[in-house]
Amino acid sequence: MSFHGAANFGSIHFFETRLLIDRLTQHKIEAFDIWLSPEGTQILTGTADGAILRYKVHRNDSPFALTNNNILEFVEVNHSVSKKTLQQIAVVEQFGFLLVLTDNIVSVHSLETYVKRYELGLTKGSVFFSHEVYQNSLYVAAASKKKISIYIYYENDWQKKEYPLPEPTCLIWFLQPHEKLLCIGLKKEYQLINIENDQQREVFPPGKNGICLGTMIQQQSELLLSKDSNSIFVNSQGKASKQYGLTWTEPPQTIINCHPYVIGILQKHVEVRPVFQSNCSQILQTRGARLFAKKEELYIASQTSLWKLNQISFPTQIDELLRLNLYEDALQLCTNLDSRVEDYKSVKTIEIKTKYAFALFEKGDFEKAFDLFQQIQFDPLKVISLFPNLLPEKIAKNISYPYTPPRFLENSNNTNQAYQQLIDFLVALQKKQAQTTSKNADTGKAYGTDYDLIEVIDTTLFKAYLNSNENLLLPFLRTPNKCNVSECEKDLLSRKKIPELVQLYRSRSMHEQALMQLVKYCSEKKIT
Repeated sequence: MSFHGAANFGSIHFFETRLLIDRLTQHKIEAFDIWLSPEGTQILTGTADGAILRYKVHRNDSPFALTNNNILEFVEVNHSVSKKTLQQIAVVEQFGFLLVLTDNIVSVHSLETYVKRYELGLTKGSVFFSHEVYQNSLYVAAASKKKISIYIYYENDWQKKEYPLPEPTCLIWFLQPHEKLLCIGLKKEYQLINIENDQQREVFPPGKNGICLGTMIQQQSELLLSKDSNSIFVNSQGKASKQYGLTWTEPPQTIINCHPYVIGILQKHVEVRPVFQSNCSQILQTRGARLFAKKEELYIASQTSLWKLNQISFPTQIDELLRLNLYEDALQLCTNLDSRVEDYKSVKTIEIKTKYAFALFEKGDFEKAFDLFQQIQFDPLKVISLFPNLLPEKIAKNISYPYTPPRFLENSNNTNQAYQQLIDFLVALQKKQAQTTSKNADTGKAYGTDYDLIEVIDTTLFKAYLNSNENLLLPFLRTPNKCNVSECEKDLLSRKKIPELVQLYRSRSMHEQALMQLVKYCSEKKIT
């Protein structure tokens, strides 16, 4: 398995940070979450002294957003939930719940009033919890010293279950709730537990530092689990699901999925890495950040500050990658975009592949370049025009490209390889033309000239053989073709290729010219 990210091409701008709370003085943030309320996005912060601070987020175009720091409106502070530290909170809009971990026990409160509705007794002694909503049920799993307590809420009723553990757990993730699958991280290993039939599967050890971290890759129903400074993609069977992983500059403290990126909160900074194979990354300076909350938007927090991470628009990101000639990264990013922008993806993919093919062509990687030309069905006449003196002048002067075309260095060491790739490209095109048109069908004129497309293809093949491997000219001319006789005749006579010229005449049923050339050739060679 390969890991990507330790060495990179410099920081790419995937996100920008916006400081919303700076140096909170009266309270220390211990937990926070996002509430997508009917009135708009709100931030609930749980503090070290048991208070809940509520803020309302205003959009940039609202009257409240007159300055960079004025998009967060303080609404209220509430002290009724607990007098002790709020260790963790979670907003569950679907049920109107606020889950609270305080004094090492999980309780369920009204989201609107903070009034306690339930206390989950089995969770006593818990140090953290995880939750998931699936269909009409709420799943809550809380980790205490040597057990996991699971509560399932459905139609005003709670079901509960406990799992003993050999050692404390430091990670709980629900993976595919419909399969009732739970991922837990212990000091010595990760495990998958089916909470319906109690079956357990070992995954792999978390590494030397014993820190278990993970995040759900929602679009692919995968988990990303950390092992020291590496993170590995794992499927619901507990097996590695990709041939590569991610590498951080140091073991992360928290990792967050923000498709198509994964964000790691490290001790010194925050790192952003794509979920696909890439050496690109971004480092964000958010001093002291250790908490995160994500729904439609992503926020991170330290004990005294809160930041919003705004994702740079995908078109801007892709254009930056193209500017840096990171074509494969741009292509991967485009492929990973949401299906809701399918039209944009299709158009942009062709642009990226075209620019990538041009770059590969100029670099001399002709095999990959022509593979991309075939993938995007690039205009064959524009491909031919990349080679000097292959197209008739009438066609060549009408050729234009959407982007700056590459230069072809004809005297380079891999000139023959370039012509061989062109030959393969044109032979494949010939076969395609033969399948889609009848033998005598008119395939259209090339760029408003008198030249037939098949005629141009066959004539170009002739010139490519002539420039790269003359021994293949005769076998080519023995096959039915539509080579332009006057152009090929001129080239063959200039190189004194009389047997090939005779075969050209024969292939075009010009038997009298073939006989005349043959007689002249024999006379000059004194052949009887």
